[in-house]
Amino acid sequence: MKADMKGLNQLEAATLLEELNVINGMMNHGDPGERIRAKKLFEEHYEPLLLQHINLESIKLAQQELGISDEEMGFPETREIC
Repeated sequence: MKADMKGLNQLEAATLLEELNVINGMMNHGDPGERIRAKKLFEEHYEPLLLQHINLESIKLAQQELGISDEEMGFPETREIC
């Protein structure tokens, strides 16, 4: 299986990535209120959306390339995401 996004056309994928760039900027460079809003927005809206469209191979590949453990990712154990 290759790492990819499914169920999104190119425009939807590009728009989603741009929105995530803004959320990331808010989390890393925003004031405390923006950081809280961005984290809440990501957890409530973007994380479920991403888990619908990104396969597990994509997550595992990024995790491996960045050297992040399952615990740091918030995954107590490796699991299949549907």
